[in-house]
Amino acid sequence: MSGVQAYRRRAAETERMVDAAVAAVKAERAAEFERSKREHAAKEAARRIYTRDDIVGAGFVHDGRSWRKVVRVNKETVSVETGYSWVDRIPFAKVRGIQRPLEGNDRRTPMSVIYQDEYSIVHQGDALAVLAELETASVDGLVTDPPYSSGGMVRSDRMAKTSTKYVQSDSANQSLSDFSGDNRDQRAYAYWMALWLAEASRVVKPGGVALLFTDWRQLPSTTDALQAGGFVWRGIVPWVKPSARPMSGRFTNQAEYVVWGSNGSMGLDFESPTFPGFYQANAPREREHITQKPIDVMRELVKIVPEGGVVLDPFLGSGTTAVASLIEGRRVIGVERVQEFAEISTRRIREAQFKDQREEGGVLDFGTIVGGAA
Repeated sequence: MSGVQAYRRRAAETERMVDAAVAAVKAERAAEFERSKREHAAKEAARRIYTRDDIVGAGFVHDGRSWRKVVRVNKETVSVETGYSWVDRIPFAKVRGIQRPLEGNDRRTPMSVIYQDEYSIVHQGDALAVLAELETASVDGLVTDPPYSSGGMVRSDRMAKTSTKYVQSDSANQSLSDFSGDNRDQRAYAYWMALWLAEASRVVKPGGVALLFTDWRQLPSTTDALQAGGFVWRGIVPWVKPSARPMSGRFTNQAEYVVWGSNGSMGLDFESPTFPGFYQANAPREREHITQKPIDVMRELVKIVPEGGVVLDPFLGSGTTAVASLIEGRRVIGVERVQEFAEISTRRIREAQFKDQREEGGVLDFGTIVGGAA
């Protein structure tokens, strides 16, 4: 072999060795990069904001100081919400009352939706228009307090402002805003009730319940409208107000009424809880809506809807039905026409879901909730 050939062979071998060394360094660097990327991804996954697609179920857990919202991310662990991130993974077994997200949250959001989370949706708009957009058999129960169009013996009385009809002259609630839809005469009220109740009966699942507040003047029309809308009328539940103002020589009008029924047959379940035939509570002294109902009464009423089920309130007002439903482990779809009250409802829903809840029985524990004023 000539000197030139030997030189070329040694040069080729050296080049192969250099290429092998470079390839080894590249492979090591690539492996290190992949390890670093996996570690970074794991850290980011622990503190990133989870989307609805990540949420399998949700509930609340007590961390020794306060209730904190949690989201289940797999069978073994959950993540606790802090601000807008999901951090601090904890054992799944420590979470009480896991609840699945509200159905339909992954669909395109309608224009009328002004607030939406895993447990609640608030629409701003006319009840009949929004009801027409909801899916058939998509809610478990209807619990609502529609405008009574009442407050007097003659048409001129009913046409007065709601603050005139429903707020006593010496009340501290004189400054509350009026609400719309409360000036129909009795026939128009009955026809209107039957119209939206017919749409609601399509939205409520077969066997689901309907609960409607009314007063003694509109009680006959309300029971007729419930049946005209397609529900089976099942009874009347009085709400008795002990502090009602007595009238000399007359019986005291100290009750409003919950007309209730079902969307067809309810069936019999002897393991279901029983409910009383009336409720007693004073109207709230501090309120944000003229006809705001007591939270204690509403918490008891929504319990007739299965736990984890969806409560529909087409006349949300200041959101008491929604707050009661969330506290008692139900989900809620609400509709409110007036922007001011829609915003009040949204605020109260957020407060009910995220503020510390340290009342008797541990409200916001979707597993074991017992009474206690909200």
